[in-house]
Amino acid sequence: MLLSDVLVRPAKRDDCGEIIRLIKELAEYEKMPEKVETSAEILERDGFDTDRPAFLPYVAEDKTQSEIIGYSICFISYDGFRGKAFFIEDIMVTEKARGRGVGKKLFQFLCKEALNSDCDTVRFYVLSWNPANAFYSKMGAVDLTEEERWHWHIMFKDQIEKSAKSFDDDLNMS
Repeated sequence: MLLSDVLVRPAKRDDCGEIIRLIKELAEYEKMPEKVETSAEILERDGFDTDRPAFLPYVAEDKTQSEIIGYSICFISYDGFRGKAFFIEDIMVTEKARGRGVGKKLFQFLCKEALNSDCDTVRFYVLSWNPANAFYSKMGAVDLTEEERWHWHIMFKDQIEKSAKSFDDDLNMS
């Protein structure tokens, strides 16, 4: 496969099955296959069956094989300090396509999409052991864990519900 045979494009509804396959492949690579709870149907619902898509999906396709060899799930967020930000939730290239420039082409396409969306920053997180950290540094990304000592936090649905219930309980006591 030549890099010129790779088409990076916004994903279509029909790509959701392949995107889920790659999400599962990424989860295996990241040593957390049990964490995948989404499905092609959920991607279709949240990304295509709504007036307000929850994410922006992109794929890298090997045109010679009509095969999806990479994907990215992104969204526009907002930074109170800097304004609009382009957030890369997932970016992945299949193992057989790695080392051929596909990831770089996909990442550069996403940077172009960020600029087209008037975003000042591109944000993403990477597991500490992932060799892609070196790639992102080479591309000019700053590791805020080291640079500014940021910690990334997450709350799952049960904690969200507990916090929301506490808010409602406090409101009812007023």
